[in-house]
Amino acid sequence: MPDSDFGSLVERLLRAGIAPVHARRLVAELETHYASLVEEELARGEPLATARSMARIRLGADDDIVGKACEQSALRSWGARWPLSVCGVAPALGLLATCALLVAALAIAFFAKGPPSAPAPWVRNGTMLLGWLMLYGLPLMWAGMLVRYSISRRLGWRWSVTGLFLVAASGALTNFSVTWPGPGTRGALSAGLGWTMQSGVSLGIRCLVTAVLGLAVYWLMRDRLERHTTG
Repeated sequence: MPDSDFGSLVERLLRAGIAPVHARRLVAELETHYASLVEEELARGEPLATARSMARIRLGADDDIVGKACEQSALRSWGARWPLSVCGVAPALGLLATCALLVAALAIAFFAKGPPSAPAPWVRNGTMLLGWLMLYGLPLMWAGMLVRYSISRRLGWRWSVTGLFLVAASGALTNFSVTWPGPGTRGALSAGLGWTMQSGVSLGIRCLVTAVLGLAVYWLMRDRLERHTTG
């Protein structure tokens, strides 16, 4: 059985929904078993080409191997078993949870004892940088993780695109603002989810940017995968 056949079998297992770790482990076991079968045939006096052919027959057809693997639900990836939950709900909830943790960390670090009367420049800059990360960076980060996961598990494009738009929408709905203390002004830190008519254009732009960049990365990675598997 040539090495290319093993590579093709890995790809078939992945496209059938088998998790990458299980697909590679299964193929590694098949390679070991195949080598043993070839040695057995050679010990019987068969030529190398015949030994390989006989070992391949004894190993079983790829269709049978993939079919038996698919019968074991434990071998299937979470994305293949629960695509809507894994691709749609989980990334959006993960994004919101990350934003909440980031805001909590800011509140503890800078505002636990009340806003400083005269915050240092690094405090201002660091807070605004983290706020920018929450509004723009985290949605892109979660979109990238979703794309990487869906490509590595060979999930259908519909689930990936659905997840990207949910992440983009969730990220666009987050808001963050800081009011620094001053004469007659009390400092405050606020963050949450919301939409207003005044912020509608900004939310739309943020959602569109995340969705477009996520789709572009998805298309590039998918195209690269297709060229690699058919090349």
